[in-house]
This record gives sequence, structure tokens and C-alpha cells, in this order.
Amino acid sequence: MRFKQEIAACSEEMERLRGSHDPANSNRYKEIQQNHARLLVQEETYWRQRAKMHWLKEGD
Repeated sequence: MRFKQEIAACSEEMERLRGSHDPANSNRYKEIQQNHARLLVQEETYWRQRAKMHWLKEGD
């Protein structure tokens, strides 16, 4: 699934940049962190919509 791969890549990159004192890396870390948060929201929305479609199709 696309979300899992992208979320994992963001997590790995944040881990790599964590603790860096370089201002450029600090800015990059913030960008990746925002992207990570956005991906988590998108993934949650995807699963919520999928569950709703399943519920509408199958009923209670």
C-alpha cells in the first residue's frame, strides 16, 4: 500500500535527521514531519471511507 511505504520513508528520514544541529537539516526535518502528518491523515481518511463503503454495501 502506498501510504505505508511513504509513511515508513518519512519515519526513516526523520530518524536520520533527528538530533542534527545543521539549520538546513532542521528545516528539512520540519518539512518531512509535516508530510508525515499529512500522510497519516490521508491514510485515516482512506480507511474511514473504505469502512463506510463496506458498511453501506453490507449493511449492519
